[in-house]
Amino acid sequence: MSSIHVSVDPYTVNMLKTVGETASSALKRLRKEEEDEDDIVLAPPDLFQAKDIDSDRWYYDTTDVIVPPSPIAVAPGDAGKKRTSSTTSSMIDRHRAAHDSMRRRQESRLDVIILEELTVDIEKFQLRLENEFKGFFYPLLSADGTMRGTVTNWSKEMRATAFLELEISYYNERLAVWEPLLEPVPRFDNEFTYQRWQLKVDVKKSIPRQSDEEALAAQFDVSAGVRTEMDSDVDEPDSSTVDTNREGTSTRGRRLSLAEIDIPEALLSVDISSQHVLQLTITKTTLQVFTALAEDWSYAESAKGQLASRRDVPPYDIHNQTGLDVKVWPGPSFKDCSGSDYRLASGQTWCLSFLHDNRGNVDILSETFNADQIGRIRGGDCVVSVEVTGFKVIEKIPVLKAAILRYALQPVDRTVKGLQGLSLVCEIEALEGQKIIRLRSPVQVKSLLPVPVELQMVLADASQQQNTSVLELKPEATYYPPLLNAASCVFMLRPLESSFSLTETFTWKDRKRALLAKTGDGTTFCVRLVVTEDKYESIVPQGLSLSGTPHHTLHLCPPLVVHNLLPVQFTYAVEDSDALGLIEGGQKTTMFHVDLTRKPLLNIMATDRGDHDWVGSLRIDTDSEELSFFPVKTKTRTGKDASLQLGVQTTTDMSVQMYVFCPYWMVNKTWLPLQYKPEGVNHIIEHEPSSTGAVMLAFDKTSGSKRKAQLRISDSQWSKPFSLDIAGSGGVVKCMLQNKEYELGVKVNLTSFRLSRIVTFTPYQVISNNSPHTIYCFEGPSIHPLAVDPGQCAPLWPEGKSGEMQVAVGSADAERSQPFKFTEASSTLLQLNGKVVALNVEVQVSDSSIVIAFTQFFNGAAPVRIENNCTDTRANALFWQKSEENSSPPFSVDPETSRIFTWPNPTGNRTLMWSFGVPDSAIYENTLNQDNHGKIELTVPTGPDRSPVKIYWASFLDGLQRVLIFTNDKAVAEKATETEHVERPDLQLSLSLQGVGIALVNNFRGITAAYIGISSSGSLWEFKLPKKKRWKPESYDMGQKLERIYQDRSKAEELKLKVDFSDHQNLRLIAPKEKDLRRTLHEGIYFQFTMSRHHFHIHAVVNRVQIDNQVLESVFPTVFHPVKPPKSVAAQAAPKPFLEGSVVVHRVQQSNVRQIKYLMVLIQEISVQVDMGFITNVVQVFAPDRWDDKREVEGYKRDEERVNKSLSESSAVMAAAKGQKMFIDFLHLSPIKVHISFSMDNPGSGDDGSSAVAPVEFIATLLKSIGVVLTDVQDVELRLSYFELTSRSMTEKQLLTSIRKHYTAQALKQVYALILGLDVLGNPFGLVNKVKDGVFDLFYEPYQGAVQGPEEFAIGVAFGVRSLVSHTVGGLFGAVSRITGTVGKGIAKLTFDDKYQRDLATSKDPKNVGEGLVKGTKGFLGGILHGVTGVVTKPFEGAKSSGVKGFFKGVGKGVIGLVARPVGGVFELASSTFQGISNTADLDAEVVRLRCPRFIDPSKVVHPYNLHNATGNFFLQLIDTGKFSQTDVYFAHSGILEKPKIVVIVTNKHVILMEEGGISFIDKGELKSPWSSELKGILQVQEYQSRDGPAIQFVLKSFKKTFFASKSQEHEMKAFKAPNKAAREYVIHKVKAAIDRFCPPSHK
Repeated sequence: MSSIHVSVDPYTVNMLKTVGETASSALKRLRKEEEDEDDIVLAPPDLFQAKDIDSDRWYYDTTDVIVPPSPIAVAPGDAGKKRTSSTTSSMIDRHRAAHDSMRRRQESRLDVIILEELTVDIEKFQLRLENEFKGFFYPLLSADGTMRGTVTNWSKEMRATAFLELEISYYNERLAVWEPLLEPVPRFDNEFTYQRWQLKVDVKKSIPRQSDEEALAAQFDVSAGVRTEMDSDVDEPDSSTVDTNREGTSTRGRRLSLAEIDIPEALLSVDISSQHVLQLTITKTTLQVFTALAEDWSYAESAKGQLASRRDVPPYDIHNQTGLDVKVWPGPSFKDCSGSDYRLASGQTWCLSFLHDNRGNVDILSETFNADQIGRIRGGDCVVSVEVTGFKVIEKIPVLKAAILRYALQPVDRTVKGLQGLSLVCEIEALEGQKIIRLRSPVQVKSLLPVPVELQMVLADASQQQNTSVLELKPEATYYPPLLNAASCVFMLRPLESSFSLTETFTWKDRKRALLAKTGDGTTFCVRLVVTEDKYESIVPQGLSLSGTPHHTLHLCPPLVVHNLLPVQFTYAVEDSDALGLIEGGQKTTMFHVDLTRKPLLNIMATDRGDHDWVGSLRIDTDSEELSFFPVKTKTRTGKDASLQLGVQTTTDMSVQMYVFCPYWMVNKTWLPLQYKPEGVNHIIEHEPSSTGAVMLAFDKTSGSKRKAQLRISDSQWSKPFSLDIAGSGGVVKCMLQNKEYELGVKVNLTSFRLSRIVTFTPYQVISNNSPHTIYCFEGPSIHPLAVDPGQCAPLWPEGKSGEMQVAVGSADAERSQPFKFTEASSTLLQLNGKVVALNVEVQVSDSSIVIAFTQFFNGAAPVRIENNCTDTRANALFWQKSEENSSPPFSVDPETSRIFTWPNPTGNRTLMWSFGVPDSAIYENTLNQDNHGKIELTVPTGPDRSPVKIYWASFLDGLQRVLIFTNDKAVAEKATETEHVERPDLQLSLSLQGVGIALVNNFRGITAAYIGISSSGSLWEFKLPKKKRWKPESYDMGQKLERIYQDRSKAEELKLKVDFSDHQNLRLIAPKEKDLRRTLHEGIYFQFTMSRHHFHIHAVVNRVQIDNQVLESVFPTVFHPVKPPKSVAAQAAPKPFLEGSVVVHRVQQSNVRQIKYLMVLIQEISVQVDMGFITNVVQVFAPDRWDDKREVEGYKRDEERVNKSLSESSAVMAAAKGQKMFIDFLHLSPIKVHISFSMDNPGSGDDGSSAVAPVEFIATLLKSIGVVLTDVQDVELRLSYFELTSRSMTEKQLLTSIRKHYTAQALKQVYALILGLDVLGNPFGLVNKVKDGVFDLFYEPYQGAVQGPEEFAIGVAFGVRSLVSHTVGGLFGAVSRITGTVGKGIAKLTFDDKYQRDLATSKDPKNVGEGLVKGTKGFLGGILHGVTGVVTKPFEGAKSSGVKGFFKGVGKGVIGLVARPVGGVFELASSTFQGISNTADLDAEVVRLRCPRFIDPSKVVHPYNLHNATGNFFLQLIDTGKFSQTDVYFAHSGILEKPKIVVIVTNKHVILMEEGGISFIDKGELKSPWSSELKGILQVQEYQSRDGPAIQFVLKSFKKTFFASKSQEHEMKAFKAPNKAAREYVIHKVKAAIDRFCPPSHK
């Protein structure tokens, strides 16, 4: 098959949705019927009475049961055994062992005769996702590739193998190119080329054989258990074990591991693998593409009926906005390219269409992506030529990509005045598949006003005659002045109301000013003018100049926009102005009657939900701080004064935007009157229970940094102070009122705009009645019940401390239930006497609430359903609840009957006891919280029938209901316990990837923010366990020794190992201990999904994860990486993957209830090092281009809905009322150890024009919430304990809440580590830790050596002493270094020198004492030098950039620097020296970047990653400490000499000779350039035969400098040795290409 093309657009989505809805309507009705069957049912009156057994239940159907010699199950004594990451061996080993066993068995079946074979070969396939704009469809995403495969023997045991080659690209509409999403794989040939990413798929289908099932069952005897992944390592000797469980039964015999079980292969196995690293590139354009697809497809999916019909929309519209007639000639790519021109009058539009749409051509692999393509975009003939009346033709304007081009116009008749110095702007705008070509003048007027205005222009023509033009400028519209008058045009405006006068005149020469229009009575209308200079790519023919000509945009903005982010509306009035009105919460108002030059007061009055009238004022000052506070005051009901500090965030880019907010929204859902006050302040805020919405609270200046509040109920005592700053936290606040303790739950959440927190108070105990009956609750000894109507909830304020409750249904006089605990999480079915015989109560406990939810009886509410399926009448069972005292009377369950059981005493021990009605019967017990089983033999000592009675019992789940069954039929027991059997898999899906790389690229700025890499393990050595089929990894140390011997066989004697390498397929260790070896590799990602009839199993492994900061000047090049274990651990521990998880879920066809049999996640120790620049760059990648008002309003509405929810609608109550339960047998999340470093420095960050909110506020809030000022943190250790659950029943929300609560509590316990890790304190926590580690190694390392032998003991002692010294010295000097470094950075900020601060922040730490002294001395001397010279240089630098104002700023900087730079140099000397001493003592190896940062050329096109170009650009950035980084763009490079390493780098301006002195290609360092030359100074480059051999010779211009100019003299020759012919030819070719491309003709 040659090719397949598939296009998917919104129409296809709409059609599939319609078809799907029609086809699934019947299924939905069926599902609804099934759901109705499982709904809550009315409890029958005989619910707790004995009934006949329902023989139609699924576990009584034993037709498909293969009865093994015994039940096959996990030994109960092993279930729930605690496991930790240190004792649990890698789970992937066991899985691979079983997988290898299957594979060997499959390969051994050579008797399968291939009868059928099908070969599929698709040379090209293409799947394209398209979007729609006005009926026009344009591509956004394309998947292209090839596929070849073979399918054999599909009638029997099918085998299929397919190879897929794939590339995925997205269309960058702005640049009109396809860019890679899935990167092609580099292929190193003679030229740097690419190949598609390859994927292999193997599919195998097996025929089920009865013999396989019988063989599987036959591997177990009657008492054998199967060890699964739930067990720890299985290296115990092969001896019999005896396990006794709590039911009194015992299992005896050898227990098998999963790897030893000969499991038949899956009926269908799919193995997906790739040997190539999966490289993904995520750019801002990528996110825009996916957003556009999601929005349009979501609309198509939700559209009713058919969408609009398709229609052809031309890809180009040409708009003439010049004020003159123009002629247009389209290029060869367009349909209308007959050669004739098309005349466009001013204001007209012309549509153009392609002959062939280039957007269909995805041609990524055909390009080599050399740096030759700098600034070049494909699309050769996609051009237009334009002639403006009176001027010469502008030839071949490229219109393929979005751009703004400015062309100097050349008059046809140069004698005509007023036509010189004019220019034409060609603006190409990309708009959803269509491009708008706008021909206009270089001056434009943009209205950002919400109202229309009258714009008047005074136009002067070439004869200096003036005429006035008047037009109506609508909101968000743009006006383009006539091209001939753009430079001299003068503007005025006024509102459309004729009563206003015109404003004063304004032109493009203004910057920022207020424009005032007034009426006769003094009413003002103010508009803020902001003029910006536009940056265009200018094309100026020789002989013309555009110097001093305008290229500006005049923005007409509202002077002031006030946003109300308070929880209430407020009225406002502006001082000395008519501006007054009302602003609803979440809304904004535009004020035109405000003169900002006078800095007026804005008076505010807000009435909150507590009827407090808050009055205050703030000064409208465009120079104020971005975030400030102002006071508001009120009178309480008692007549006392109260005050708050409201906040205002101000931005002044265009309009002055003021966001008024209150730091805390207090929400009262307690049904009680509350009062709040900041700690230590007497200002009391009252909050009545009847009020809805929020009451405002804020801290005044007297509160300092405490940020804690207190509350009380009416006249109760004040509670203890509690914090309000930790967003997402919850807790309990207690108040004493009349000897009664009230407990209130408090929950803190951030608002959508992140400036305020919503603090919600609820009763800590809440009763929710979800039953159809009125419930009367009696708490403790109380005789006054609390009545809760159906569907309602009510707060519970306990009278006593018993924590017990009784209920009556329907009437307060009805008989009460047995008491139950409402302070502990539980689920209880209460037995009642009356019309309602049962009521279920669910108690859910969280950090801020206890919800007591009552529901009607439902199937599964009872603790257990007991079924006595025995046919022998002697098997009469007696049951009772275990209790130390007041034991409940037993009840009997006769043979062939069943009975629902609930706890007679809900507050007692929830253990079920039973025995049988025969003399001397044993007593058994079961907690009913896990699946288990057993066998009982009853012997009757007297009577005619003395034969033993064999009874099999099992505890299992039937949907939500636990069942305890007793039977004489072994097949029934097997059916009930079949979920514990090791079953043949029906499906096995495996995915293994060599690695994954994800690059986050801000293509608008041309930088890579981050690179996330998941890599393989590298070479690993494993040994085979004796008498077993499983392989186990060698320890770190042993693996490294074996690898050294494998690479160099002569190392064997030195390392005292003897290895037999004669057979590479069967390696063997001979000495010191004989065993089989193998050398293997663990993939970066391994995922396996296995599904059988009753289980599905997921096993996932992520080998190693590393996140790099790809900005070269970053503080921390590596952000995230696993920490290598210390030597003491590496001596014995095997290599572990970074993340490994396994989950086994029981699935029953008769129910949708999930039962998690086993879930374990192991994560290794990690290091996180982040600077503020990294966070800013990553946020800018994901931030939207603009934050519109719609999002602000929608976010505020969500906050308002959260505030106005009733108590019954709160999240905790809703969670208790809803949620499907699941059962967890065993869940373990490993402990987490994290090393944290953080720097406030912001290197490499910049503004990309987006309105992304900087993340500084979030981090500042996080640290402020625990009382820490935001500053640098260095190497702080956080240790979070493991999380484990066994035999629990809960909803998914409850599980996630429990996990979050656990790790939050663990983190809060370690706040001291964060505080003590601050650099300003010298990180005393790190110092103590290093000394502790050193002492540990001193004792532990000799012990490790003693275990191995005397010689190793000596080595251990040496290492221990070295570790003690290094950790102690390193910690001490590291602490001093951090203190001096922090002080040095503070002094650097006083210099106001951004470059000095950036260089200090990003400088690399010295590796040893020598480097520390050199760096420190250099910094000290440089500080003195720059401090002295700065007095002279800084004023001139300021004058050059900002004129007179900049000159005086420079004088101030120079004077401050004269003192600050030398002082800073002293601290830099001390810091570098101490850091060098600390790093000399440090034993840890440095982690480097996974790859060089990507090179993105100035065109901002994202090409596939090219290591050669990335390395060359990396060198260019570092040469001579970044000398060329800001001025030059990389073009090419090549090494010409190996020793010493000499590299020639070619840029767009220079040829640079670089000497490499041991620099890492991935790490940061310094390189030197002994020679460089400008391209324009090179006359010729050629091969040259020198005395030392072949060389490259440069013929250079020689200049003699005179007082007035540089005069050219004779040529200069420069030659460099280059023995490699290919390198010589490459350098010569690239230098010539750069000269031809970048140098103007006069310099060639």
